[in-house]
Amino acid sequence: MWGAAVMGAKHAEQKKAREAQQVAVPPAGGPDPSSSGDLPQMAPEAYQILQQRIQEERLAAFQAGQMAALTQSQQPITIVNQMSSKTENTLAPNGDGPKKATGVLDFLREFFGSTFNRLCFFACLGLGGYTFHQYMTTRWRMQERQQVIDSNFLLRGTQQLFQNEKRWRA
Repeated sequence: MWGAAVMGAKHAEQKKAREAQQVAVPPAGGPDPSSSGDLPQMAPEAYQILQQRIQEERLAAFQAGQMAALTQSQQPITIVNQMSSKTENTLAPNGDGPKKATGVLDFLREFFGSTFNRLCFFACLGLGGYTFHQYMTTRWRMQERQQVIDSNFLLRGTQQLFQNEKRWRA
């Protein structure tokens, strides 16, 4: 709406400029310093009238725009929100059971497909086996020593008198 008022004001200015050009008379003292070289020379009175009309039209267009802005801002704004959401979870029966077994086999094939993964796996397996072997060797030696202590009556008597250490049991 404001744009229509401005366009109307521009058309009015152009019309008044054409009327002023028709009244234009070359000034007696030479070219008018306030006019440009593109427009014909006009009488000072006609020029002043034209300037006044242009100012009046600009003021009227500005006031019309202000009024349009006031009337638009006074109208209430109504927002209607009709958005709704729905969530539905459904499970379609598909054979997940057999796929899990093949998924594990696929995983193992992919995992052992890499040389680095195989190296790390067997290195950990070897380290675990070595640690278990050392544990069992130590346990076997402790049982042998306990048998030696149990077979010697002096050592067994000393162990029974001083029960600070518990017997190693298999």
